[in-house]
Amino acid sequence: MDDNEIQSMVESILGPGVKVVDCEKKSCVREEEVLLINGVPIPLEGPDGIAIREAMITGQVPQCDLLNQILVKAGILRAPVLLETSLSVKSSIVTKEEVTVARGGKVVDERNRETKENNYYASSTSEIWEPVGIFNRPRSIKPFDSSDDSRPNSNASSDQGYTTSSNHVLRERGGAFTAGYPICEDNDPECTKKYLGGLIDLGRQKVSGVRTIISVVS
Repeated sequence: MDDNEIQSMVESILGPGVKVVDCEKKSCVREEEVLLINGVPIPLEGPDGIAIREAMITGQVPQCDLLNQILVKAGILRAPVLLETSLSVKSSIVTKEEVTVARGGKVVDERNRETKENNYYASSTSEIWEPVGIFNRPRSIKPFDSSDDSRPNSNASSDQGYTTSSNHVLRERGGAFTAGYPICEDNDPECTKKYLGGLIDLGRQKVSGVRTIISVVS
């Protein structure tokens, strides 16, 4: 933009007769390398873009992972692709044998033998290529429930008339407390010593349908 264009633009905004005292010009040039795939521009950025550009300049085929990323960005590789590869190798081995019998410097017998062995090998494979970024997630594990049929050999059941509250204290189904104490972790020896006596008293009580097993981990 020259000075006349600047003056015309300023007058169109502020009106005629305006004097331009100073004007600052800024220009920005941006260069971007893009690869068109089916009309979709894919910018060649970062180390992957450099590797793809160098491979194309030298006439080589880019790596498979880079090609997959390009196809995903272009929206082509969105579904699993069936890849079929076939290989055929044909080889021929020719063996020549020459036998010469000489007597007194003269050849009295000469025999030639030639064998040819043809080998042909063919193989084919078929595999499915998943799009980049799609992983097979494991199935969600069903939460354990001692009252269902998932553990037929378990002694735990829901018809014993007792449940445990959120603080692991033994309760009756009506909500009344029975003689019990919180369950301690194995790595907490102080808690184990503190409530060991209470657990022993709990085992001495005659409660039908409840079996108490006491184990102390030192």
